Amino acid sequence: MYGYRINQCDFVNESVGFARKCVYNVRILRIRFTFSYIIYIVYKHTNPNGFTIFQHTINYQLSTINYQLSTISYQLSAINYQLSTINYQLSTIHSIFMSILTSIQDFIQRKIVRSQKARWNHQYAQGKWDGLKDAPELERQSIIKEYFQKYKDAGSMLEFGCGFGVLPDVIFKKEGYTHYCGVDVSDFVIQKIQTLADSRHIFEIGDMENYNFKEKYDVIVFNEVINYAQNIPKLIADCRQHGLKEGGIFIISVHDYKRSDEHWRDIHSTMRVLETRRVDNGNNRWQVEALV
Repeated sequence: MYGYRINQCDFVNESVGFARKCVYNVRILRIRFTFSYIIYIVYKHTNPNGFTIFQHTINYQLSTINYQLSTISYQLSAINYQLSTINYQLSTIHSIFMSILTSIQDFIQRKIVRSQKARWNHQYAQGKWDGLKDAPELERQSIIKEYFQKYKDAGSMLEFGCGFGVLPDVIFKKEGYTHYCGVDVSDFVIQKIQTLADSRHIFEIGDMENYNFKEKYDVIVFNEVINYAQNIPKLIADCRQHGLKEGGIFIISVHDYKRSDEHWRDIHSTMRVLETRRVDNGNNRWQVEALV
């Protein structure tokens, strides 16, 4: 590929050199034509019967000039075509380079800087969380609905980790509460679910540990996200102070994994459990609790 581009550059250089040579030749021919025309005028007046020879000579020189000009025009067209080809290839290289650079930046954000936003955007875009509407997930999220109806029926709800909006759209079918606010750190998924937004449903990009509460809610749901918090007791304290109404409850769902017991200890250190349910489908296990 690189050799081909070098050959193209050589061709352009040679074409430019040839075009310059043609221009030089045309200038020489013009000078010769001028002298020939002067001689023609003189000869015509001094030898009226022999000026036809000079006419042929001048016509020949004019034809030569036209040929040289046509050759120059062809070479310039070839140069323009080659330059267009080079520009297209440079644009392609630029696009490939920017794509690689974007991938590298995304990898650095996800794996080195550990950016939550970049990591979740990548996972949603790759389809890792497309199974949120599958039966085991629906069973788990149905427990959230049962807790809501049991302890705060028809209240307001804030959900951290709303994802594709399965809880309001599939589980609640957008009924049973006064209004709902879904928050997710991924701008990718929030843009995807804006079609669900209306006067009672708001979806926002936000980080649960730095969320700016605009109002207080009857129920705050941590839907498989509290285990990503850096400081769970502080997160709960901030939500209780700034986001939860008097007498409100928390509903928390955590997938069982090696650190889940540690997370539940942090949760229980600042909250009282109202009810606990577990979901086990053989491959995955979840614990869902209602707390105050």
